[in-house]
Amino acid sequence: MFTPLPRGSSVIERARDMLAQVPGLVIRENVPGAKVTSLGVGGPIDLYVIPGNTKALEAALKVFSEEKVSWLPVGAGTNILIKDGGFRGAFIRPGGELASVEVEKAGDRVRVICGGGAPLPHVVSVCTEAGCEGVEALAGIPGTVGGAVAGNAGGRKNSISAFVESIVLYGRGGRRTELSGNSVKWSYRKAALPKGVIEQVVLRFKRSDPEKVQKAVEEEMAYRRSTQPLGRRTAGCAFLNPRKGRVSAGKIVE
Repeated sequence: MFTPLPRGSSVIERARDMLAQVPGLVIRENVPGAKVTSLGVGGPIDLYVIPGNTKALEAALKVFSEEKVSWLPVGAGTNILIKDGGFRGAFIRPGGELASVEVEKAGDRVRVICGGGAPLPHVVSVCTEAGCEGVEALAGIPGTVGGAVAGNAGGRKNSISAFVESIVLYGRGGRRTELSGNSVKWSYRKAALPKGVIEQVVLRFKRSDPEKVQKAVEEEMAYRRSTQPLGRRTAGCAFLNPRKGRVSAGKIVE
């Protein structure tokens, strides 16, 4: 890990100037954490960068490596708590082409190619129209596909790990790593991945009747609305359920 830099560091300024030369990269400075997280709290982030394509992402990571700038991959900021003092370094949120969604149908299978920054609710909507059986497990979950994979997000019936065919991520220095879903060690709300920004996720589903999938999604959403205050600033299901026993974390907190 890199040592946090002081506010106004010449290293941050130099990195900012280098990043300004990268096509397809949006750079914002001193962004309040409260503006980019679902909880709406947190101090300023030195640099908040949004790469719009793979080359921009790779270039940004090379700059951070060369200048020894701390960085963190973030999606929609739905599972992040930033301290009042802020973050000395950079947040990276994939956007543009890295937030796209494409569908490929072949026989009784459907492949969905997602940019790591694709909003998960949008992906669920696309998958529903394509008749992706089982996608209701992801209904009502905020954030991005990349964040969902990193945290192995899911619902009552399943987790996203059940549908992941492959993952592409970019790590320190812009190094590219591609993993098959089967090679990842998945566990409850966790994926053993190397540090990096998830650039692409390919999901694989069994093809079903879109109307049947839509009904399943609606039922899952109805359940979530009855158990969670959707649309409000909350941490959602922030606590892991105990590994043993049938009592949920929510019941214990209550």
